[in-house]
Amino acid sequence: KAKVKSEKEIDDDFAKAIGAKDLAHLEEIVRKDLEQIVADQVEAKLEEEIFDEVLKLVKVEVPDILVDDEVNRMMVRINQTLDQQGRKLEDYLREQGTTVDALRAKWRAQAEKNVKVTLAMDEIGSSEKIEVGKEEIENALKGVDRTKLTEDQKRDLENYMTMSLFQAKTLDLVKKAVVA
Repeated sequence: KAKVKSEKEIDDDFAKAIGAKDLAHLEEIVRKDLEQIVADQVEAKLEEEIFDEVLKLVKVEVPDILVDDEVNRMMVRINQTLDQQGRKLEDYLREQGTTVDALRAKWRAQAEKNVKVTLAMDEIGSSEKIEVGKEEIENALKGVDRTKLTEDQKRDLENYMTMSLFQAKTLDLVKKAVVA
């Protein structure tokens, strides 16, 4: 069993044991991590507020098939998260006291909002002539091993990256307009 150090034993030796130079360095690392967490939360809140305002300004009709696709993506993401944690969906559902159908129904409103935001931001990006260059795509894909992908998979990955960069650039443009 690993022995847990008491608060009194958090010193330079402890800091070095977990990869810091000394206690002061460990404190600096923790402070920066906490600042980043707060900054990320503030950024996420700003983005959510922007999306809410965009939805107030833009009326978008969303076909059910797009909402269904988004719910399916949400299900894939939760399955991936659970898989990374070494857990199974069945166990998660049991812990939450729900079923797949109930979970899908619960997520439907969020899925519809996600689709509306995506469509609205796509419209804004198009009207503002946001473009994504080949160099941007290649930079974003640096470090991604594509050697085992089929040509169709490579094309799908590039299309996905292009759309992701387009959406990020559009969001940056909207943020600048809001903050200015």
